[in-house]
Amino acid sequence: MRHLLPIILLSVLVGSAVAEPGGVAVPGYGPAERAVADGIGLVGPTEAQVGDEITIRLTGTPPLDLTLPLIDQLAWLMGSSRMYCYLASPGTPMTPLDVRGELVFGATGATMQPLLRIQCLAPGEHRVLVDWNHNQHQLAEHRIAVGGVNPSPDPPLPPIVTDPVVLIIEESDDRANGLEGARLNGHIAQVRAYLIATGVAWQMMDEDQEAARSERDLMVAQNVTSPALVIRDRSNPAVVTVLAFGADADETIAKLQKMGIK
Repeated sequence: MRHLLPIILLSVLVGSAVAEPGGVAVPGYGPAERAVADGIGLVGPTEAQVGDEITIRLTGTPPLDLTLPLIDQLAWLMGSSRMYCYLASPGTPMTPLDVRGELVFGATGATMQPLLRIQCLAPGEHRVLVDWNHNQHQLAEHRIAVGGVNPSPDPPLPPIVTDPVVLIIEESDDRANGLEGARLNGHIAQVRAYLIATGVAWQMMDEDQEAARSERDLMVAQNVTSPALVIRDRSNPAVVTVLAFGADADETIAKLQKMGIK
């Protein structure tokens, strides 16, 4: 019969930087000291992609005896000889990492398995550094080659309006401007037809009208030129959205649909 092993996670925040990211040599710690020290190691992926979360496990830490008080056995993690862990990633200062102590209860007893969780936020080499003063000074390093590109932030979604009024703000003189004016006339006509079909309240206003002053101010503040859509929510007057016309009527109508006007 297989035995399931319940797992408890403990998180301990490590302190400020001690190790330097430029190297892994520690003054006063050489082959002789290394021979009598409890060697630590870092085990985990050496390659990842932007956006991946990876787990690094630390080996060589003291065993845990559940017959003794737990806090008395964690000096290596929280005491004066505590373990310090850091992440050096491209474009950001070296930052401390949380050490997670995973208690694994098995048929032969309990063990503590320290681990680190790393979020890969940028391409390039990420370096995990562990400075441990337990028994002897030790410094371990683990390198992760992260591929991919920097993620671009998603543009904010327009608010969904429940009782919209759509104002089409135009410069009427533009519609009399030859071929471009004819295209604009067709564009506005398709948008009007769409609004009529949806039953949404709408109105056309020339941006030079005094009545359109507040809408014109909003357009200037958001660097939007006419023709444009100013959408107000009668159920929530604080919600006002300014949208530039798209390249064609289909694109403009798609913007209205994203706001729930359909």
